[in-house]
Amino acid sequence: MMHLQSKLKGFAWFGLSLGITIVFARGLPGMISHVPWSWESWIADRMGAFEDARVCRNARANLILQKIVNRLCSGEFPLSVDVIKGKEINAFATLGGKIHVLQGLLNEAQTPDELAGVLAHEIEHVHHRDIIEGSFHRILSTGLTQILFSGPSPSMDPRMAGLFLSLRFSRIQESRADEAGLKRLRAAQVSTAGFAKFFDRLASESFVPDLVSDHPASSDRAAMARSVETKDALPVLDEAEWQTLKKICDQD
Repeated sequence: MMHLQSKLKGFAWFGLSLGITIVFARGLPGMISHVPWSWESWIADRMGAFEDARVCRNARANLILQKIVNRLCSGEFPLSVDVIKGKEINAFATLGGKIHVLQGLLNEAQTPDELAGVLAHEIEHVHHRDIIEGSFHRILSTGLTQILFSGPSPSMDPRMAGLFLSLRFSRIQESRADEAGLKRLRAAQVSTAGFAKFFDRLASESFVPDLVSDHPASSDRAAMARSVETKDALPVLDEAEWQTLKKICDQD
C-alpha cells in the first residue's frame, strides 16, 4: 500500500511539473518579445564574453566581415559577429545579439553569398529573440521540474520533459530562421543561390556537420532557397575582399 501511494505521488509530481512547464513555455514568446534588448545585453555581459583566445582578430578582415553584416542588418537591434578558431562547420548565436562563425565554416564556404546565407539565418535567431527565449525555456522546463521533483519519491529524471519540449521548440525556431533569413537575403539583394549551394554540398557529404545536426534536412533547405531565387542580386564582396576574409584567422 505504501509503495502504491509513493508511486502515485511520484506520478502526481510529474504531471504537475509537466503541466506548469507547458503553460509557461507556451506563454514565453509573448513575454520575451517585451524584454528590452538592454536587459538581454546585461545578462550576456554577466555571463561573460566568449573566450578571447579563440576569437580571430584581424582589423582589415573584421571590417570586411562587418560589411556583410551591415548589408544584411541595418541596425534595428544589437548585433555583433566574429570568427572563432575551430575546425567545426558551424555558426551560432548567443545572448546579446552575438553571432560566432567557426573557422571551419568560413573554410567550407566557397563564396561570400554562401557565408551571407548562414549569417542571415543566425541573424534571424537574434531578431526573433530565439536565444533568450530558449534560455528561459530551458530554465522553466528543467530548472522548474527539478524544483518540483525535489518532493518525496521522485520517480523520473526531470530533464526528460524539458528535453522533449526543447527539441520540438528548436525545430520551429530553425525552420522560421531559414524562411526569414531567405527573405532578409532578398531584401538586401543578396543571391539566395549561395544558401542553396552551401547546403547542397553539405547534403552530399558523408558526415553530419554541427551546423545541420539538429536542423531541417540540408536538401530541403537548399530546395527552399532555390524556390525564392533573388533576381536582382548584387555582389556581396569582391574577390580580393573575400580572400582577405578567408584568412582572418591566419593573420591575427
